[in-house]
Amino acid sequence: MTPTQLKVFSTIARLGSSKAAAAEIGVTEASVSGHVGTLRRELGDELFTRAGGGLALTPGGMLLASRAVEMLGLQERTVDE
Repeated sequence: MTPTQLKVFSTIARLGSSKAAAAEIGVTEASVSGHVGTLRRELGDELFTRAGGGLALTPGGMLLASRAVEMLGLQERTVDE
């Protein structure tokens, strides 16, 4: 998994929408789908499902969302230092 994939996933988890994540990051929805698809295959988890008007994280998705925040924070801190 790459930092870009984690950023995309983390943004989807925070906003509850692939479309909103694509808009915030400034990429296409196809790009977002590609990153998420790669993560799903690599981790063997759907990460989220469609629910009501948005997305619901699977248990694996919830774990990845919390870890992604940590990992991205460490990356940012390392660059800053």
